[in-house]
Amino acid sequence: MSARRKKRKVQTREKAARQELNVLLETRFHGAVNIRGIRYQMLYSLLRAFDLYAEDGKASSIRLEGIEDVDLLGLRLGDEYIQVKTSQDSWKWNQLKKPIQGFLQVYRADPYCQFVLAVDFTISNDIAKLAQIESLSSEERNRVENKFRNLCDNIGASTDEADGLVNRLIIVSLPEEKILKQIRQTVADTFEIASEAVDTYISVFVAKFLDWGKDRRNITRTDIDSVRAAVGEALARETEFQAYGRGLIDKISWESDENLLDFFEGKGTRPGHIAADVDVRRAVWLERIDRAINSSKICIIRSPSGQGKSTLLYRYAYEQWAAENTFILRVSESQEHVELVRNYLRFRADLGLPVLLLIDNAGWHTRLWPLIAQECAALGVRVLVTVRNEDWHRFARESLTSYEILEPTLDLDDARQIFKAFQLEGRLHASIDSPEWAYERIGEPHLLIEYVYLLTHGCMLEERLRDQMKQFSEQKEDPAKIEILRRTALADTLGAPVLVDKLLKNIQLRDDPQQVLKSISGEYVNFEGGIITGLHWVRSDHLAQILHEGYPDPGNTALAILEAIPPESIPAFVANAICRQGLDVEIFIKGLTEKTKNTTLGTILAFLDGIFEAGERQFFKANQGLFDEAYELIGPAGTFLLSSYFLPIVKVDIIGQMFKILGDKGENFRKLQEIASRASNAHRGLDLCRDFLSNVSQYIQPESLQGSHGDTGRLLDWCSLGESRLPAWPTVRDDDFLACMEVINLPLDAFCNLTQGFYRYDETAYRNWFSQNREDVLGYLKLHTDSIELKVSDSALSIEFFPDLENSEGCNEQVVSRLNNLRSAIPFCERYQSQGICPLPFSLKPSVDETQKSIPKENLPFTSDIEKNVVWWKTVESHYIPDSYYRYEEAWYTLRHDALLFVQGLSKGLQKTLTGRKFNFQSVFEGGQLLVSVKQSLKYVPSLSAEALETMGKTLSQPLREVLKEGAPNRWSSSFQNFFFQIFQYIQERNMNTGRLAVH
Repeated sequence: MSARRKKRKVQTREKAARQELNVLLETRFHGAVNIRGIRYQMLYSLLRAFDLYAEDGKASSIRLEGIEDVDLLGLRLGDEYIQVKTSQDSWKWNQLKKPIQGFLQVYRADPYCQFVLAVDFTISNDIAKLAQIESLSSEERNRVENKFRNLCDNIGASTDEADGLVNRLIIVSLPEEKILKQIRQTVADTFEIASEAVDTYISVFVAKFLDWGKDRRNITRTDIDSVRAAVGEALARETEFQAYGRGLIDKISWESDENLLDFFEGKGTRPGHIAADVDVRRAVWLERIDRAINSSKICIIRSPSGQGKSTLLYRYAYEQWAAENTFILRVSESQEHVELVRNYLRFRADLGLPVLLLIDNAGWHTRLWPLIAQECAALGVRVLVTVRNEDWHRFARESLTSYEILEPTLDLDDARQIFKAFQLEGRLHASIDSPEWAYERIGEPHLLIEYVYLLTHGCMLEERLRDQMKQFSEQKEDPAKIEILRRTALADTLGAPVLVDKLLKNIQLRDDPQQVLKSISGEYVNFEGGIITGLHWVRSDHLAQILHEGYPDPGNTALAILEAIPPESIPAFVANAICRQGLDVEIFIKGLTEKTKNTTLGTILAFLDGIFEAGERQFFKANQGLFDEAYELIGPAGTFLLSSYFLPIVKVDIIGQMFKILGDKGENFRKLQEIASRASNAHRGLDLCRDFLSNVSQYIQPESLQGSHGDTGRLLDWCSLGESRLPAWPTVRDDDFLACMEVINLPLDAFCNLTQGFYRYDETAYRNWFSQNREDVLGYLKLHTDSIELKVSDSALSIEFFPDLENSEGCNEQVVSRLNNLRSAIPFCERYQSQGICPLPFSLKPSVDETQKSIPKENLPFTSDIEKNVVWWKTVESHYIPDSYYRYEEAWYTLRHDALLFVQGLSKGLQKTLTGRKFNFQSVFEGGQLLVSVKQSLKYVPSLSAEALETMGKTLSQPLREVLKEGAPNRWSSSFQNFFFQIFQYIQERNMNTGRLAVH
């Protein structure tokens, strides 16, 4: 329809509405009063009532003041008094007297009120200036105010009263046509009705406002809603188009949306966004939708919230279907709604036209959509549905057939296009420079709204999740559902899965557990094999924040979920909880202490492992600035050297040793020593463990220690390191717990854990025990280390064994494994020696014998001590390794690129030199900039193991794993670095000798 035809149609409707209103007023008043004035007064009152209703969601009390008498005040809104006046011609100044006189009486009773004079004519001259008095010049304003004071003086008002009135007076010029147009639009928007029913509603409200005005009624929201309900019931008697008329179903409109920014802020896709082409066209999924809808008639796009379902739905409809044949379901909350929509669609289908029905975000308002979709399939009507996983579980019906489900995912091509769209809009966060990096960083599963969140750091996902959490309560779902999400989301953010059986053990469910879990699976969590994990780390983090705002404290939730955490995940869970911002650590640690009263020794040890790691993280955080300095100084090598200076257990001062060796050439080592000297003495892992042990040791009973020899040994080891005493130990030590026959039946690792902890905690008792059971212990160790000879004295322990030449482990690894176990089993020797017996023919000996070792005990630290040092290493390393495989490849690509340019330049220079031509270093190496680039690239190139890369989520092929295991990239970078710095030093010296500026 053309714009001219639309305008003419609107004008016709407005004229008809005015005529109907005139008939109504003349019938009521029989021409005894100013019909035009009453009509305008009533329309203005109706407009204000609906403006408030639509704006605030409620109609503030509106008092009509005798609508049959146009000389009285028209209406009152709180402290705002309104007079409504009509005239064929513009008013002259003196005509203000009568309304001002009415306002004056009210002003004297209520000097803090406001006044509005609404007129239907064009105001001019000094009245127009009075309406805009704030914008006048000082001179003109004084003139108009003086004229207004004179007017007020004529009606008996003082100068102060005149000044008060002028400051509280608003004059509004609003033609009747504009009022009527605004009313129609407001009623249509507020009641969400089709345009054909708007005039019916207005006519009824006219009649009601006349009655209410006669009685000087206060009009509230209840009054308006009651009229709405009455009109709705009357309209329900229609049979042909009542579904459309009641707003249950609409034709799609592709008019461009006025607020396109809503699309980029994740506030829901609307048809106008698609018409404006602000979306990213996902061709692969559009093709799949087309195939599905043509083969099955019903295509269902199902995924968690925020995955672009609505955008796909509207984009497909926009490109593939005519607007006049595309309808959208708005409401289907009752069987009556279903029947109305069915009738309407049946009518459309009977016309022989192709019809596409859109059901976007099928949820509570359209919960009976499956019944409509099934009818559509029978009628040959195509249906395209978008639904969240949670709402699919809520409202899908087994009776629904002939449908195909698509579950869109985000691929890298889509991610690149989305990145570009947000970049063009200037909505990318400053930290985002690459779609590939963001796509990898968001991790599996690749979810669209989580990806957009990372691009923008916006609030769209948080806002959606808040609304969804509110729906649980509003729809009266099982309250336990919120608690399940609260616990599992927090557990996921703390790096742990959840055991379902143990989770539900302490949560009182109203509904069936299976149905509750199915309803949240795929939307907020993944549920498989009795384990719950978060759907996505971004979503879990948002949920954990939302569900702990104000109450409860995350510390209490972490304690509540602790028993449902798998044992192997407890250390990481505890460490992450202690380090989580916003979690009350004091509450959490007290709760852990309380749990030690009724838990196993293994769980207490898991607590200690987690507490130790948390302490190391806190120490690093307190000194991170120093490590940043070291990193800037010499790259990853700087953080490696500085972290070695602060090893928690086995101390190694590499920095000091290298400075002594290099002397004046070790300037960087001197700087590292200076950096290390400024470290904060913050508490570390052992400090926190010592505090924890001092609180819990009294609760550890002899029965707990007697439950597991290996765990008891580990606890004794912790107590030794933390200088803590274990009150229950003497009781256990003096009974049959250490009986030789009991101990030598242990597995080797448990035996070594026991003996190591026993020795470190109670050396005297250990030596007595070893002396009494020496032969049995040595026999046990010979057997379990597969040695043919084992000799022990205070000065040395020595073994002989046959190495397994077919073992995948080399001879060196076989020796070290044996000696590590013997170091823990018999810890008091000064030296640990080994000799392998290689059965070579003719008594030949291998040219390199890796089995022959003689290691002082200080060079063979306990394995458990090394593991604690590794915790510290990883704490530091995690802050300086690339945050993605993309960044890792980027760093190596930069080095390779710079190195190739350097070698190419050097090659050109050598060719010139060898052919007797001059070699200009400055021009070949870009005035020294290339040398600086290579130096920087070498400085920051990451040196990572296969395990470190896999922590980034990178799946490595076996050949690549082998290359990394052999250290090929690191060997290459080291060799090239030596080569480069020799050339670099030569160039520096040459530049200085020739008087040129050295390159730094």
